[in-house]
Amino acid sequence: MSEKIKSDAARRAGQELLGPLYWSFCAKLDVYQAAYASRDASALYVARGGLRLREMYGVYLKKTGRQPMIPQHDLYLSRLAACKGCLARNFEPVAPILCREFYGASLTEMIRAVMPALREHSEPALVEALPRELKGAKADVASFAALYHADAPLGREMRAMFEEQGALFEDYMAPLMAQENLLVDTGWSGTAQLMLARHFKDRKWTGLYVGKWNTRGEHLPQFPYMSGLLVDQTTLRYGAQGGALFEYHHIVESPLELAIQSTEGYQRDEAGGAVPWPNVTEDPRLGQGDDAHWQGVMTYFDTVETDIPIDEVERRKERALRRLSRKIRFPSRMDIESLLVPPRSADFGKTLRVPVMLEKDAAPFSQQIWRIRHALWRQGQIKREFPVLAPFICACYTAIRLSPRLARAVEQLILRYLAYAYQRRSR
Repeated sequence: MSEKIKSDAARRAGQELLGPLYWSFCAKLDVYQAAYASRDASALYVARGGLRLREMYGVYLKKTGRQPMIPQHDLYLSRLAACKGCLARNFEPVAPILCREFYGASLTEMIRAVMPALREHSEPALVEALPRELKGAKADVASFAALYHADAPLGREMRAMFEEQGALFEDYMAPLMAQENLLVDTGWSGTAQLMLARHFKDRKWTGLYVGKWNTRGEHLPQFPYMSGLLVDQTTLRYGAQGGALFEYHHIVESPLELAIQSTEGYQRDEAGGAVPWPNVTEDPRLGQGDDAHWQGVMTYFDTVETDIPIDEVERRKERALRRLSRKIRFPSRMDIESLLVPPRSADFGKTLRVPVMLEKDAAPFSQQIWRIRHALWRQGQIKREFPVLAPFICACYTAIRLSPRLARAVEQLILRYLAYAYQRRSR
C-alpha cells in the first residue's frame, strides 16, 4: 500500500473519527472555563499535548464567535520536570513516582536520564562515582534515597541539582499560576497534578483532561479534582462507552503530540528568568501540522457547522466513538493502516522510541504470541499475526477484558485453539 493511500486513510480517520471527539472536548472545556469566569483562575495547557488542545480550543472559539472566559497560558511541564521541581521539598511522595519510571534499569541509567550533566560520562565512570554499597544497584526508591542523602560527591551534586531545579521551577510557575488553576492535557491519572497540588498547597488545582482513569488501581487523592471530558472512569470498565480507548489510547494522544522535545527541567535565560529546558518555545515545529490524523481533525474543525446544538454535538461524538471502538477491537487491514500512529517516545530523559505494533516475521509461534503481548495495540498485532483467525481471537481478547471472571477459561480456550491451528498449519 502506497504512503499516499495510507496518509489519505489516516486523514479521513482524523476527520471522521477523531474530529467529533475533539469538538465535543472543546465544547465541554468552554463550559468548564465559563464556570470560573468570575474567579481568580487560569487555564494552563500542559506541553506537549496541551499545546494542540489550546490550538483546537482557539479554533473552536473563533468558529463559534466566542472569547476565552479566563486567562490562557502554555505550561511547559512533564512528569520528569515536575519530579525535579518538587522532589527537594517533598522527597517522600515524589521519589517513588520518579523511580517507578526506571523499573528494571540500573541506578546509573537512572542517574544519566535525570542528570543531563552526566550523560557524557561512560558507564564505568558513573559506577566508579557511586558509593561502594551502591555499585551495581538497581534503580529503586531505596538505592535512589541512599545516593541522594549520601555524603559523597555524586550525592552532593544530585542534591544541588534538585534544589536548583526546585527554585527554578517555582520561579517559572509564579507568573503563570492563579489562585485556581485548570490543567488542560491528555490525562490520564493526574500524576503531575498531584505533585503540583502538594508543592503549591496555597493554590487549587483541577485537571481537565481528554481521558481519566486509574490505570494501576491505586488510591489517587487527585481523582476527585480531575475530569475526563472525553472518557471519565474512576476504574477500568472496558464495557463502558469509550472503554476501547483504554486498549489503544495512543490514537487520541499521538495527534496532539508535537515533534518537539519534552521539557526536562528549567534554566535561567539571559534576563535571569526561568525558562523550560530544552527551550522549545521558538521551535518552528510548534506551528507544523504534518501529522495526517491532526490534519484530519483540523479539517473537521474547519468544516463543521457552528450552530449545532450541544445534544447533536454529543450524538456525533457517540457515533464516532462507537465506530472507533469497533475498529480498535476488531480491526481490518485497512483500519490498521488508517489508525496506526508513529512510534511512541519515552519520557523521563530517555531516548527510547516504542513502536505501536511490531513487524511480523517468520519466527515461530511462540514469537507471534510474544509480539502480541508486547504490542501497544494488541488487537492490531493480532490481525497482523493471524489475519484469518483475528476476529475470533479479538473476540476472546475482548471477552477477557469485559468479564475478568471468564479470563482464565477464555485464555485456555485461546491457547488450545491456537495450538490446534498451528499444528494443522505445520502439517
